[in-house]
Amino acid sequence: MVALDGLSLKILRGINGLIGPNGAGKTTSIRLSLGLIKPNAGSAELFGFDCWSNSCAIRSKVGVLYEKLAFYDHSTGIEQLALMAKLKGVSVSLVELKELLKLVELDVSAHDRHIGGYSAGMRQRLGLAQALLGDPELVFLDEPTSNLDPLNRAKILELIPFFE
Repeated sequence: MVALDGLSLKILRGINGLIGPNGAGKTTSIRLSLGLIKPNAGSAELFGFDCWSNSCAIRSKVGVLYEKLAFYDHSTGIEQLALMAKLKGVSVSLVELKELLKLVELDVSAHDRHIGGYSAGMRQRLGLAQALLGDPELVFLDEPTSNLDPLNRAKILELIPFFE
């Protein structure tokens, strides 16, 4: 099976979405760009850095909304964002975290609620907020509307233009 054979791609600053059929290599492209996997041949660069050897420098400039979200279900939305900000090395206040959750239209009542009680749409919004932590130069959205009902799919897609 060939993945990304001969791929040449220019990614612009801002929010980017890769479009293509299942198995086309969208997620693999994101993983290569973030240095999460090493290319078997050739090279990958982002921001002028080699994606494999300088992955930390790249990831400090990039936000990602992964297709398969993983959260600590026992944490609240605020706690999750605070932890991710700390791991990313981003200094952010509680007020800024609440503003970010407000920006992605995650209801105030959900800020201090355990993530395990969130709906799929709420989890997707939290993932989007997490991707936007630290005002990244580049944001990858990997299947941002997967597993959402039509109403929540439309709401997530409406939010995306605000972040450019």
